[in-house]
This record gives sequence, C-alpha cells and structure tokens, in this order.
Amino acid sequence: MHIYILDDEPDVIFSLSAMVEELGHDVMSFISPKVFLDDIKQCELGCIFLDYSMPEMNGLEVQKLLVEMNSAHSVLLLTGVGDIPEAMAAMRAGAIDCLRKPPTIGALAEALARAEDKLAKTKRYLSFKRLTDREREVLRAIGQGQSSKIIAFELGISVRTVDMHRASVLRKLGVANTGAAVMLAQQYDLISNSDGDI
Repeated sequence: MHIYILDDEPDVIFSLSAMVEELGHDVMSFISPKVFLDDIKQCELGCIFLDYSMPEMNGLEVQKLLVEMNSAHSVLLLTGVGDIPEAMAAMRAGAIDCLRKPPTIGALAEALARAEDKLAKTKRYLSFKRLTDREREVLRAIGQGQSSKIIAFELGISVRTVDMHRASVLRKLGVANTGAAVMLAQQYDLISNSDGDI
C-alpha cells in the first residue's frame, strides 16, 4: 500500500517511515501541507498520515480540504496530544483512526490493516463507476438471471455484443465470473436482490 506522511517534524517522518517500511509499505513524505495538497492529486490511492499540529494548517484542516477534493485516500490522524475532541472530529470526517505519536508498531499495523480494507472497498466502488451505461444495463440484466440471448433481444443488440459487455464488466471489476460481479454489485447496493437496479 502507498503511504503518504504529512508531518512538520523530520524526526517523526524518519521514524514513521521506518516503521511503515518494516510493515511492507511504500512511503512518500511531505513537510508542507500546501505542497502535499498539490502533489496528492497525482498520487496513487493509498493511506495518508496527517499530523494534527502543524504551523501552516492543522491535520483536521488538511483533512477537510481532502474531503472537499473528493479524495478517496484513507486518512489516519496522528497527534502528540491525543485529545478526544480531535479524534472524534477526525473520525466524523472519515479518518480510519487517530493515533498518539509515537504509535507502537502493533497499533500502526492494526490501523493500516483497516486502511487496506477500506481502500479495497473504495477501489471496487470506483471500478463500478467506470462501467458504461450499457455495461450497467447488461450487469443489471445478469443480476435478474437473464441469458445473453434474452439480454440481446431486450436491449436490441447482438448476443456477441452482450458477451463483449459482460467480458468488459468482469475485466473492470477484476472478478472471474458474472456471479462474483453480481455479488459485488449487491454488496455495494449498486444492484438489488429483488429488481437488479444499479
């Protein structure tokens, strides 16, 4: 997983980076919130470590800007104080956790496991958004148990085209079969068990 650390203390960045790398993750660090906010737009999806206390702007302010940017990154707030209001505010804004600095490697590993789980779900959801309208129609029909021949007739396209859309859905969602695609769609409430609406 890609980890992005934003902290104004180089010593903290160094120690956190070492812990994160020991846990098997890639790390990129930032000292300036402004530089971070400019660069994070081009970064691969990952987990952001935000220091709460920074002179330029605090972690909650950075988190608010990330929300406004519709960032899909997971966020972990780090604080040297550990005040409950800070933690509650961060969690309400979508942070996966608020850890007191320096975190233990065990606490960090647990938080990163939650971050990975959240990112996996986010990536799946984003994959659904990549589907075209026609691919959604085909997936909806598959969810209703319709065969390729019936889908082709109802949509006014060829069976071959239906099969092409089906293959594209599987490729975009990263699943092996249509059953798994339908289950994922139902899991994310993008298709219902009753009527197949996406």
